[in-house]
Amino acid sequence: MEQELRGLAFARASGAQSSRALVEDCLDRIATQNRQLHAFLTVFADSARAEADRADAAVRGGTLLGPLHGIPFAMKDLADIAGHEPSFGSRCYGRGVAERTAPAVARLQAAGAILLGVTHMVEFAIGGWGTNYSMGTPRNPCDPDHHRVSGGSSSGSAVAVAAGLVPFAIGSDTGGSVRIPASLCGIVGLKPSSGRIPLDGIAPLSTSFDTLGPLTRSASDAGLLADIMAGEQPRHAVPELPHRIGYIPPAYLDPIDADVLAGYLDAIGVCRARGHELVQITPPLEAVEYQRRNGSIVAHEIFSRLGGLADDKTRPIDPYVRARVLAGALIDTETYGTLVAERVVAIARMQDMMAATPLILMPTTPIRARRIEEVDEGTIPLSRFTRIANYLDLPAISLPLPGKRLPVGLQVMAAHGSDRALIAAACALATVLEEGEKRSDEDLRAET
Repeated sequence: MEQELRGLAFARASGAQSSRALVEDCLDRIATQNRQLHAFLTVFADSARAEADRADAAVRGGTLLGPLHGIPFAMKDLADIAGHEPSFGSRCYGRGVAERTAPAVARLQAAGAILLGVTHMVEFAIGGWGTNYSMGTPRNPCDPDHHRVSGGSSSGSAVAVAAGLVPFAIGSDTGGSVRIPASLCGIVGLKPSSGRIPLDGIAPLSTSFDTLGPLTRSASDAGLLADIMAGEQPRHAVPELPHRIGYIPPAYLDPIDADVLAGYLDAIGVCRARGHELVQITPPLEAVEYQRRNGSIVAHEIFSRLGGLADDKTRPIDPYVRARVLAGALIDTETYGTLVAERVVAIARMQDMMAATPLILMPTTPIRARRIEEVDEGTIPLSRFTRIANYLDLPAISLPLPGKRLPVGLQVMAAHGSDRALIAAACALATVLEEGEKRSDEDLRAET
């Protein structure tokens, strides 16, 4: 599963490998591992096999289905899929069986991708730990000996990719729900600029912040999938890292795990060693304030839709999720309006700040994956850094820092609308970090 998507598609389109064989391999992996990992909620084995056979028949007839020809993928279970009822991570959502597939998903299928199934998630997508006490919590594959959380809310999608169950998966990101699990599971997760990818047919958490984003093995793959879901012509990202790079200073990040901070500072050092100018960028507000403002808007919006459901104590809702939804009752309409107006001003101010430094680095999460027994549902540390990008409407990507036993993510943010420039920079940065890790290993071996 390490091969990039364009290579996988070419192998199938050229007839070198069959789509059916890849689908069967994924189904075998799911059958073997999903009981422990709890990544998939529903597997569409029969339809996936049929689509794989159709893809192989197309090759024999000389036809290419698209840039994702014959590649299986997973979808977070909040999207309309024709003939399937999305759970939204809940036992009592009750949206009904979908008549048609959400456009973003349909575009992936039209490009040749094969939907293999839907994945577990945090109930109503409102939570960063990745836990779901109603339907079960996915297990982070980074630690085979302990049940560590994968991060949320796109928990199952991240686990499915990190464990090699599928080549890619799609999640949603309202306050970090793609980037957090990408960071904790050691893969790539992309949050696009809002409005770039259509949200029709997607169960809403917050109309102010909701986005769909891919979970992949590379930044190039993330860019390809974002182009397709946006309905744009896919382009090969030409790796390009600007000379001037902004970074959030360490003092702004406290509190933070020592290992996460060390990895972040190492990444900055590698960029400096390559001759880049690293410039400190301090956002106007503290990270916890961006987190609070994002959370208050989300709480008001989710309560307006699901407050009645959460208030019904007979409904089997995750107790922590119930409390989060009901907390929205504390945000009245006037307060909500003020929060929305403040955000408009903050977005404009940040765009001005980024005019001279259009790329900003910071850790994706302040902590690494915790064991499930260590989780404190009364705290929300994992979204403290990611919600900045949501609140300020910045496209952002999480890249795994190489050489870490427990994964650490590096978040790269860019100005609104510059999604393709972000992907180009992320592709270049990933190469720089890998080369830096190799040099460190060589230096260590030379010393010993």
